[in-house]
Amino acid sequence: MKKSLLAGCIALATAGAQAELSPMSEFELHNVTGQAGVDIELDVGLSIEEIRYTDTEFEGDGDGGSLSVKNITIGGANKSSFFQTPNIVPNASNSLDEVIFSIDIASDGDLVISGNPKNGNFIDFSLTTGAIATLDSNGDEAARLVDSVSMVGLAAGLLMKVESTGNKVILAADIAIEDMDIDASSIGFQLENVTVAGENYLQEVDVFGKAKPLSWAFPVGMIITPENTGVDIELLPSVMDIQVEKLSVGGDHVGALRIDDFALNDVSLFVKGHN
Repeated sequence: MKKSLLAGCIALATAGAQAELSPMSEFELHNVTGQAGVDIELDVGLSIEEIRYTDTEFEGDGDGGSLSVKNITIGGANKSSFFQTPNIVPNASNSLDEVIFSIDIASDGDLVISGNPKNGNFIDFSLTTGAIATLDSNGDEAARLVDSVSMVGLAAGLLMKVESTGNKVILAADIAIEDMDIDASSIGFQLENVTVAGENYLQEVDVFGKAKPLSWAFPVGMIITPENTGVDIELLPSVMDIQVEKLSVGGDHVGALRIDDFALNDVSLFVKGHN
């Protein structure tokens, strides 16, 4: 039996299977205390040379092709001004830092982890990737899906809970993407200067020229429930505004794109292997 592509990607993200990890450029954990729970102050810059999922043969199944994501970096945005507002991040750097994680275990065994900015109201972040492509059974690139992705943004906080009954995992965060570029020239399109923000963002920009900080972030989250034959994933409801300043098709600029109040409701997935 082989895992589906999505199941393989989830396994890679959680277990690091078949991923080649380069050393972290910066990694510091300090201010660890052990009174009522544990607080961890995080300072990290992460780079991954490649994450590769391979459809390996098992009991006569599997074709040997792969999905590859190369040159992944995660860190700080190294800027203090966001959404036309100065001094949002007090100590901007290339590291994902100024984050305090609090870890608590309830009397019933539930694990609760919260991540919040050490100073100010937001955590700045950046994420980049190189090529995302399929590979043939020899490991050679077959079809390039995306040439590169880059984004910078803010996070207002993170919550994670692992329930002792049933091992259900609940994740929730509030994020704002100020600038994202997706280069998919290999399949004919590019998205530049993409902003993804809260549901009131575009209306406030139309009226005032910029939005207030409370309108920047939108909620993201999921509930992950293990079942006998797979994993059930339910996305938490979310509403966001999306603006694409430059959309190119076939190398030609064709215009801009605006999506007001894009809503995610009742979205669920069931991930399992197949024969």
